[in-house]
Amino acid sequence: MTKLTAKEESFIKLMKKSPEHAQRGFRLLLERREDFEIFFDVLQEECFFDPKQNPAPQPADEPGYVRIPYWAALDYLAAVAKRADERHDLLLANKVMQVVRNVSRAQEPDGSDRDNYHTWRMFADILGLLPTTAVTKDDLDLIPIWLKSRYDRSLVAYALSKGLLQRSLENEQPEARSKACVILRHCTAIEWVDETSYGKTGKKPMTIVDDYHLKKIIDHHARTLGAKTGRNACKLFLERVQEVFGHVEHKLPSWLFRPAVEEHPQNHSWKSAENIFVVGLRDVLLGWLDHAPSDARAFIKSLLQNELEIVRRIAIYLLNVRWDVLGQDYALLLDTANPFDTGHLHELYGLLRNHFAEMPQEQKEATLEAIRSLPQPTKGEDRERHLRHIRNWLSALVGKGYKPADTWFQELDSDLQLGRLSEHPDFHTYMESSLGPGPSPYRVEELILFADDGSLVAKLNAFEQMNHWGTVNFFV
Repeated sequence: MTKLTAKEESFIKLMKKSPEHAQRGFRLLLERREDFEIFFDVLQEECFFDPKQNPAPQPADEPGYVRIPYWAALDYLAAVAKRADERHDLLLANKVMQVVRNVSRAQEPDGSDRDNYHTWRMFADILGLLPTTAVTKDDLDLIPIWLKSRYDRSLVAYALSKGLLQRSLENEQPEARSKACVILRHCTAIEWVDETSYGKTGKKPMTIVDDYHLKKIIDHHARTLGAKTGRNACKLFLERVQEVFGHVEHKLPSWLFRPAVEEHPQNHSWKSAENIFVVGLRDVLLGWLDHAPSDARAFIKSLLQNELEIVRRIAIYLLNVRWDVLGQDYALLLDTANPFDTGHLHELYGLLRNHFAEMPQEQKEATLEAIRSLPQPTKGEDRERHLRHIRNWLSALVGKGYKPADTWFQELDSDLQLGRLSEHPDFHTYMESSLGPGPSPYRVEELILFADDGSLVAKLNAFEQMNHWGTVNFFV
């Protein structure tokens, strides 16, 4: 421990007079002393980093509200953490990390955690400032404590994303990269909360980090996470998808929660947990597939046979967008129990539309045979529905150079009892909305001519707005 001068010791004693003196003292150390880190041991001996110094929520002037004081030591601890990293000083780094551990694990007399979201956010920052080797996997188990704050959780997630998570992924050591998955596991935790909808009470999944910041984290890191951690990241997001879509509250078809695996206007923005985890699994798989295709391919093949519809849909989507790598596994999809299950509609339709033309003859024949093998209706009145179902699938194959598919489609499409083909045959339902009267029935050139020949006023007075309802596709 560095021995301080009498003047420096007097300065530390002055800091102990009040929280205001401590705050000013920490500020002066950072502003006026280049060697501010030499004071760390003395400050620790004088209990400036004691867990009791971390302020608890205080009653605010307005009844029912609290204010959360900012702990004056936090900026100093962050500066020392950064200095330890710059100098590769693990001894100093471990001293800072021990403060983070002690304060985070300290509890109130009733057993609850002291909830100061400023402290938790700064601790998340400090983890990203320290040398990565100073932060152990056990230390990452402090994150759930920080994410339990009643007052703010997003700041912790943001600090982890730009700090430790980013640095862990940039590190070439497997141990460091594995920490990234642990961080994401904590940040993607799910809580099931009560929800009342249409007079019925149920449960809905809520991510512990608000959906805006969690989406930002996944959008920014998922592909890199897949490329750098491969199977570990994919298993993590597969578990989250299974936790949400395998829950008793999600017995309905997956397209009701996420109509398209890709980003699409038909997806429901309010289904935040469902969207986040579908995107997460999709993107980590793409990252892994682009980095290590042979390893990722074996994992994706297993997803084609997963019991959850949404997982199979993600795998089919990947076959479509990475056909050059995964196209050969389309045969495996055809060998599953029911490849043309209506739940696969959007993703499988897209795959067939994009790649049926380039399939070998035997795969084209097998595809048409799978459509022929779709279960026949047990009631006569379901015949039209069944034939519309088949026509929908065939519309993805028509015009792709395979005459049997073209012939069969034309035969069904000419059946007046079936009505016309939907404008969006790859969706079970499709909704659109518009505002205003729509485009003008006259071109600019025509309006100029009307003005020139004096008929413009008559034309405008004769115009009648027609109500128009677009078609709604409903396909089950």
